[in-house]
Amino acid sequence: MSEYHFLDAFIEEIVEKDTNLGKPAVSALKEMAATLIKKRSLFMHKDLFKADSSILTRLISSEVLQLDDLRNRIGFSHQPLLDTLITRDAISKD
Repeated sequence: MSEYHFLDAFIEEIVEKDTNLGKPAVSALKEMAATLIKKRSLFMHKDLFKADSSILTRLISSEVLQLDDLRNRIGFSHQPLLDTLITRDAISKD
C-alpha cells in the first residue's frame, strides 16, 4: 500500500464515514488545500475555513487539522494530508 492509498483510506475512514463530517468536511478540506497551495503556505486564518465551526472542531479533535491558537490559524496535522487532498481533487477533475 502506498502512502497515498494509506492517507486516502485515512480520509475516508476519519472524515467521509463520520456522519458529523462527511462530504461537507471533505469539500472544505479540498478548498483549504487549494488555498494553501495557491498561497504557498502551510497555515491559513481559521475564519477562512468554509464549513461550520462544529466541523472544524471535529477535524481538529480527529487530528486531521491542527490549530495555532497564538495566531488563530489552522493547518493540516501532516503535510501528506494536504498532498493527498490536492491529488484527490486533481483526479476527480479528470
